[in-house]
Amino acid sequence: MLSNSSQPQAEKNFQGRSFKGKDLTLEDFSNADIRGCDFSEANLTGANFRGAKAGLSQQGIYRSLLIAAALSGLAGAAATLAVGQPIALMTPKPNPVLPFTVNFIMGLILIGVNAILLISSLKNGLEKTIQNLGITIAILIPVGGILAALGNAKTPILSELRVFRISYLIGANQIANPIPALIVTLTASMGATLTVIFTLALAIAIATITLNKIFKLLVIVEVLAIGIIASAIVTRNADDRVFEVFSVVNREPAPLSAIIILIALVILSITLATILILLSSNIGKRVLKEEEKYSIIRQFAIAISAWGGTSFVKANLTQAYFNQALLKSTNFTDANLKHTRWYQAEKLEWAKVGNTILENAQVRELIVSLDGYRKNFVGVNLRGANLMNANLEYANLREADLTEATLETANLEWANLTQTQAIGTNFKEARLTGSYGLSTWNIDSSTNLLWVNCKFIYLLEYPKPGTDDRERRPSSGEFGPDEFTKLFQEAIDTVDLIFREGIDWRAFIYSFKKVQVENSETELTIQRIENKGDGVFIVRVQVPPETDKAKIHQNFTQTYQETLQILEAEYQEKLKIKDSEIANYRERSSNMSEVIRLLASREITQDRKFIKKSPQVAGKLVILKIIKGDFKTGFTVMLQLGQDGMLPSTEITGSLPAFPELEATYQQWKILYHKLQLPVRISGRKVNLFSSEDVCKESAKLLEKHLKTWLKSEEFYPLKDRLQQKLNSTDEIRFILQTEHSTLLRLPWQVWEVFEHYPKAEIALSLPQYDQAESVHLNLPRTRVRILAILGNNQDINVHKDRAILQQIIGADVTVLDQPQRLEVDVHLRDEIGWDILFFAGHSLTEEESGIIHINSTDYLTISDLKYSLRFAVNRGLKLAIFNSCDGLGLARDLADLQIPQIIVMREPVPDTIATEFLKYFLLAFSKGKTLYTAVREAREKLHAKEDQYPCASWLPIIFQNPAEMPLIWDDLRGLSSTITDGKTYLEALAKLRELFEQNFDLSPLEQANILEQLQALFQIVPMPPSELKQRLGSQALMVIKGTIADLPATSILKQEGQKLLKEISQEILG
Repeated sequence: MLSNSSQPQAEKNFQGRSFKGKDLTLEDFSNADIRGCDFSEANLTGANFRGAKAGLSQQGIYRSLLIAAALSGLAGAAATLAVGQPIALMTPKPNPVLPFTVNFIMGLILIGVNAILLISSLKNGLEKTIQNLGITIAILIPVGGILAALGNAKTPILSELRVFRISYLIGANQIANPIPALIVTLTASMGATLTVIFTLALAIAIATITLNKIFKLLVIVEVLAIGIIASAIVTRNADDRVFEVFSVVNREPAPLSAIIILIALVILSITLATILILLSSNIGKRVLKEEEKYSIIRQFAIAISAWGGTSFVKANLTQAYFNQALLKSTNFTDANLKHTRWYQAEKLEWAKVGNTILENAQVRELIVSLDGYRKNFVGVNLRGANLMNANLEYANLREADLTEATLETANLEWANLTQTQAIGTNFKEARLTGSYGLSTWNIDSSTNLLWVNCKFIYLLEYPKPGTDDRERRPSSGEFGPDEFTKLFQEAIDTVDLIFREGIDWRAFIYSFKKVQVENSETELTIQRIENKGDGVFIVRVQVPPETDKAKIHQNFTQTYQETLQILEAEYQEKLKIKDSEIANYRERSSNMSEVIRLLASREITQDRKFIKKSPQVAGKLVILKIIKGDFKTGFTVMLQLGQDGMLPSTEITGSLPAFPELEATYQQWKILYHKLQLPVRISGRKVNLFSSEDVCKESAKLLEKHLKTWLKSEEFYPLKDRLQQKLNSTDEIRFILQTEHSTLLRLPWQVWEVFEHYPKAEIALSLPQYDQAESVHLNLPRTRVRILAILGNNQDINVHKDRAILQQIIGADVTVLDQPQRLEVDVHLRDEIGWDILFFAGHSLTEEESGIIHINSTDYLTISDLKYSLRFAVNRGLKLAIFNSCDGLGLARDLADLQIPQIIVMREPVPDTIATEFLKYFLLAFSKGKTLYTAVREAREKLHAKEDQYPCASWLPIIFQNPAEMPLIWDDLRGLSSTITDGKTYLEALAKLRELFEQNFDLSPLEQANILEQLQALFQIVPMPPSELKQRLGSQALMVIKGTIADLPATSILKQEGQKLLKEISQEILG
């Protein structure tokens, strides 16, 4: 309760009140004046200090200003001393111990030493400067001792070193020795310089914290006034000595010369004092900027400024609210700040926060702004921090301590959570899509993962060596409701047994049963066995939440190693095999590249007739060949049409008339479109707002009108009429425009009225010259589509959205190269297994009809640079290339020369948003079974809705087609649909069997090659049902496969699942 029974809700001015040790749970101090209040050791759980004004009372402000004034006065006096000592040495004196020249040089040296101290303080900080000074003195003292020891009266040269002896220094030998005086002078001047630096910086910080910058200027003015005036007076007082010197030396008065020297010394002293004070004040400004090297001065300033201010020392501020509160000169030392809310709190950097997480400037900035986007928090202590609603997207939280912190509804997408401590952390409703390193974050049953919003995560921080595999979860698609929570709840209640050199199953089974017996009171069950590749396996054992996991892990590991040693000795004796074969027996690793090479080295007779494409859909193919001509003279045109997948049934020749206005209209539209202020995916383009969107839209309408007028011409009418006679509105139509004319390739043919009449038609472009690609890859179906995605230079665009879309595709394995080097691109394109889709997102452009892609922030490539690697990929089965980047017709031309079957590009600069939306719509339709052409048309048409903001968006995507290739559907990419009419179930089983062999490591590379060769033979049996000859060949292949896996251990997953699939395949063959 509040003293005098008053409540904060009724009274808002609490200046100077004491609530020490009181229970103020949930009390409301919002917008209250709590300056000078004492809340030390109070229980303020859930208290509301929103908008409160904390800090010094009026009395405290006066006290702080007096301290600042005193410090500034001390700084001015110290500046006088620091400057006066070298000036005194440089002033002529009567009867000096040392000659004037020596004294003058010593004065210059002293000025230099002070300058070094000042520069060092500016560069390294005061603490480091004092440390270096101490080290220097510690070195000079023994050096002086050594010189004193070397002093010898008998040796003329060494006799001078006797001045370093203590007796000489104290004058015991009755010899005038100037060294003590010089040491005192040097020490006094250096000490005064350090005093100026410290006291002036401290005074500036106190004045600024207590009031404002005006008082900081007053402090500087005060020090300057004291320093300059005092230095001038002290120097002026040396005039008698100067005149006396001149009178003695010259035998007659020389007042003009004396006056000149005196004036010079006064000017020098004022200049030195001014420089010293101004540079020292600069250090004060750096203290205010929280530079780490001035932390000592900052701590002093905060401690003095918080003296008499609002105190929360050792208070319990759990879940208290300080939103928008003014907190300078407030003491939070040793306070409990668990889940305390600081959003938009002011001047927290000038509060005393000893022994709390607020000591770290990064933490203060984060909890006040809640903005940690792309920031680095490696190893930072955020224990108990309130980060509700914080934006930590792409933040690096590696090894950060989030214990008992609350991140409810926070955005942690693509955050690095490697080795993050998250015991008792609240992630309720947080967004974790794309976060990575979660295999090593530390969570337990107290971690709240309720209703986490997450589509996918990565278990690893970096890909496995030689791969792009960071162990995505789920491996494809997205988490369903609560699946993320369940996944990591399983991880909490499991013990992971990791085997880095393969698993000896005899040793494993014996060891596991032994541990079960020894821990009979604990239920131990094998939840999952994961093959990580390179001989690494993880066996996940489910245990009750209260189990001592470390004990279970230690018992199993010890038993397994002991059993393994016994069994290896047994294998050695029984099988009489070499050590290397033992390792091979245990590791069971296979490299797919080696398997492919083994297969490639054999002569395989293959009947290629069964690979003949047959159309999936009863569609039509229309090829419009614009053979020669230009817009000034007209074009010769040939129209071919017929059933898709068959030779043309109709061919007719005609022409298009001269129409130079059409080309001019396109060029005008192009200029206006390129000058729209849009964030496009083209490197180096700086867009000026030259024309409005309305002007561009009007130009687009004119271009559309001219194109339609041209295609309605009398010369072209016979071709259009024949087209309409042969086509039905229900037909699915591939329309290929074949030409080399660059402007014709860029025209928006999609606006032609033909495509309005035929809703299932879509246009593609093609060059007149083409060849069908010869593929030498394994003609085996697989369960998933393989995609190689290159994310290039992403300056000013967001290609990570493209990445997220790709990784959401169900039934695809996506390998991502993020801003790779050229060698990395080459190596991945030459993957022996082959790719089905090549995808690029980033900046690109066309120069002189050749395409250029920017693969990272510094390097760019042309398609010719990748010619041989791309040709290799095509030979290994590459069927589709998608370049979701700007101005891609040059890329398409170069890719078409490599016989890539289908290519999708953007024919003009594409806004970032449009590129992402098109990719999303296209992949959604294509992966669900629609043809490539239908999927592209649907995606384009959905872009119409965005054309108010992004003019002509639906014109941009275009297919570049190799006419020798059939149109694709999704299953074509994995070898399932276009090769068959019956037997799809059989091919699905073959695909599963292939994947099982590729992903398991129970066979040597040679054995795997044999298996894949037999699978190749089984694949040639389709279409179903097979002939009697193919039945016999299939039966022989089945016998070989069964024989290869027959001797595998009964626990082998390959054996268990393989036998089921072989049974299913056998039934399909034999009927």
